[in-house]
This record gives sequence, C-alpha cells and structure tokens, in this order.
Amino acid sequence: MPLLSMKSCAKVNLGLRIVGKRSDGYHDVETILQTIDLSDEIEIDETSAGIEVVCDTPGVPEGQENLAFAAAKMTLEAADSTRGVRIKIDKKIPSGGGLGGASSNAAATIKGLNRLFDLGLDEEKMCGIARILGSDVPFFIRGGTALATGRGDRLQRMDVKKQLNLVVVFPGFPISTGWAYQKANSGLTRPDFDIKILASALERGDLSTLCKRLYNSFEEVVFGHYPDLFDMKKMMLQLGALGALLSGSGSCVFCVVEGRDSGRTIVSQFTKEGLAAWETTTC
Repeated sequence: MPLLSMKSCAKVNLGLRIVGKRSDGYHDVETILQTIDLSDEIEIDETSAGIEVVCDTPGVPEGQENLAFAAAKMTLEAADSTRGVRIKIDKKIPSGGGLGGASSNAAATIKGLNRLFDLGLDEEKMCGIARILGSDVPFFIRGGTALATGRGDRLQRMDVKKQLNLVVVFPGFPISTGWAYQKANSGLTRPDFDIKILASALERGDLSTLCKRLYNSFEEVVFGHYPDLFDMKKMMLQLGALGALLSGSGSCVFCVVEGRDSGRTIVSQFTKEGLAAWETTTC
C-alpha cells in the first residue's frame, strides 16, 4: 500500500478568450477554470533517496521528463527536505486533451508531499512553486472554480453552488497547446464576448445564459484544422446537450447536459463511434 493516494482532477474551460501576446512570449487570457471529477490517481511512497516518477500509460513521460518530477524536486527543496520519493501516476485523463492532466498531476504532487511529510508549506508557498511549473498549475492547488487572467495564473475564486453535469469526449489524438497558441489569432475573438457575464451566470446557476455564452478563442483555428472536432460538438447539440465547447486548446470537446440520463445517452452514442467518452460532474 502506498503511503499516500490522492485524486488528481481534470479541468475544463467554461469560456476562454485570448486577449493578446505578451512581451515574454506567453499570451494573456481570460478564462473560467473548473475542476471535474474525471481524475488520475497519484500514489506517493517514501524511498531511501532520489525522486522516481512512473506511469504505465503509453506516451506519458516518466522520470525527469514528467512535470511531477520537477514538482517533487522543487517542493522538497523549498522545505529543505532530503527525503526520497516514488510517485506513481495512474492515468485516466487523456494527454493532450486540453484537460490539464500534467498540471493537475504536478499540483497533486506538491500537495501530496506537503501532506505526507508535513512540510509546512502554506497555500501561498505551494502556489509559488506551481506558478514556476506552468500557467495552469496554481489553479489545481485549490481546484473548484476560478476566473483566470494574465497567462492564466492570476486567479479569482468564484462562489459556484450548482453542480454541472457534463460529458467529455476525447477524439483519440492530442493537440499541442504550443501549436494552438502559435496558430491562434487574438483578432478572431468574438467582440461581444464578456467573461464577466459568463461568470455571473455560472454563479447564479443560470444554465440557459451560461450555455448561450460559451465561447473559446481556440475553436476557430482548431476546428479549421480538425473538422471532426466541430462535428463532435455539433453531434452533442443534436443529441440534446444544453451547450458544448472545446476545452482549452483541445483536443477534448465537452458539453453541459440537463441530467444523468441525457449524459448517458450522449456517452453511449460517442462510444458507438469508437471514441472515449465520460459522464462527469463539476467538483
């Protein structure tokens, strides 16, 4: 039995606008980040020395190539700890799907080591480590719902009481976030999109307004290169979804559904098409 086992939740973007490119090479964005209960499992064991990261899912890097390795190294160094650890990642979140799997794993590693070894790092210190690792990582330290600005690391927590029922579909191939940003043009952003209206609808539990206002700047370029993803979104709406959207830079497309029966119907249809689909909820 591992000393510590914990969930590492995926996220979806309930709206995303690319504001523009920054002088440091990153892009400024406005997005609503939301954790969902589709998750990986992170197991942490103490070893005599060093850091080991293992994962038996093909295509997922191990050792120093995995972001969890850097997360472990920086966390232990921040606490002046010389403990050895073995981190095992049981993947359920598809890689390259726009669901933040690697960032979530890194955040779970930071939190897990802090808890397991009683390192005494507060949330601010953990977020400081997370910010160095990647734009999405600070969000996963706490999870839930947040309005993110800057390069996605400036977070404003949101008070959302209504749990959303979602279906997430993975087309079977990843999309590089770097490629998507390189191809995306901030000028394509819909001029009437207002993230604050979307955030307000979400906090009020107003599904009608929320689903009408769903928007993602990446859809223009990603759907242009991968028309099958647009077809997935269209199919979700035809099957009764209240709203559908590309998550992050893709490749996953998700939809908001009325309830579990509707979700099961949509999952069943995509499964028949040979695609991986999950019925899930916000958390």
